[in-house]
Amino acid sequence: MASLLKDLYSPAFYDRLTHVLAVTIPGFDKRKFIKKIFTPEFESKELKERMKHTSKVLYDFLPEDYPQTIALIKKTIEQLRIQGIGEDGLAYMFLPDYIETYGIDDFEGSVDALEFVTQFVSCEFAVRPFILKYENKMILKMQQWSLHESHKVRRLASEGSRPRLP
Repeated sequence: MASLLKDLYSPAFYDRLTHVLAVTIPGFDKRKFIKKIFTPEFESKELKERMKHTSKVLYDFLPEDYPQTIALIKKTIEQLRIQGIGEDGLAYMFLPDYIETYGIDDFEGSVDALEFVTQFVSCEFAVRPFILKYENKMILKMQQWSLHESHKVRRLASEGSRPRLP
């Protein structure tokens, strides 16, 4: 039987993730993180609910200072790459979701983070709230991205500006 897409968020996934977070986040408590992830409701959550839940749990383990948090997210992606984990992996969609959810009021920091993160996992959905809130400023940024050396950033500029994906 084929596994469900939501099962990308599995114990094995969180084990790999927490191993990396323990390297990148000072004082990270792996057991506490896992306990907060696997709530009694976890099994009934669908894919996007699990993604959002992962963002919310991660929020409790990152600094309140948003620029510090973004630096740690970048460091986490670098560590994931070193370990050969997750490039373009759908399960890592919680990273752009985190930026969308907790960084909407920091345009510069979040836009820089989206540019970096989209080169690891697509940020096409996370960019849309920034377009709504910072319309002209965001469109100008996306025009710049359309000329970026990375095809993944150029994809963010084109696909992220579409009202609906195919």
